[in-house]
Amino acid sequence: MRLLDADPDQGLMLLEKVMPGVTLDAVGQEEEQTRAAVEVLGRLRRTNSASALFPTVADWFEGLGRMREHFHGGTGPLPEKLVELAEAWSAKLISTIREPRLLHGDLHHGNILSAAREPWLAIDPKGVIGETEYECIAYLRNHLPKGDEQDTLRRRVEHLVKGLDVQRDRVLAWGLSHSILSAWWHLGENTEGWEDAVRQAEWFELLLKHT
Repeated sequence: MRLLDADPDQGLMLLEKVMPGVTLDAVGQEEEQTRAAVEVLGRLRRTNSASALFPTVADWFEGLGRMREHFHGGTGPLPEKLVELAEAWSAKLISTIREPRLLHGDLHHGNILSAAREPWLAIDPKGVIGETEYECIAYLRNHLPKGDEQDTLRRRVEHLVKGLDVQRDRVLAWGLSHSILSAWWHLGENTEGWEDAVRQAEWFELLLKHT
């Protein structure tokens, strides 16, 4: 989605209207949706560079430290092994990002809309500095079909890794780490979903073991 005009002093923006604006989850089958996601992810990667105006993934992952403080050094209901893996992997990944760039930050099915200017456009960016492997995670974790979650996740990973030419182990490690961070966000905000996030972290761990 394009910014057409803005008045920063007034806090106003004029944005492109996306038409017909059907969300990706409502169109086609799983493979068709994933191909569309790859196309949008690839287009965003070509156009975005890093900017000091936005938070970094390192800033976001400070949440794991706040989780430890909240649970007095422990992990609360979160599995200690998975938390330790998330802490170790996120620190390693953050320190080895080679091409930091501005990411959408929340590119799931509901934020990819059918359009006229392009087949699909992204809306509602959060804005965070990271790498393309991290950008994949929101799509991978969302709208997993009940009863086929693990296999669908595995297939999505393979499609995105191949289509975007990114590192599979980094995608999986980011997936595990972000799932635990997401679980903490749910706990910290007292909302439902932390158990699902932990379950997804377990799936990413299994895939990592077979990398």
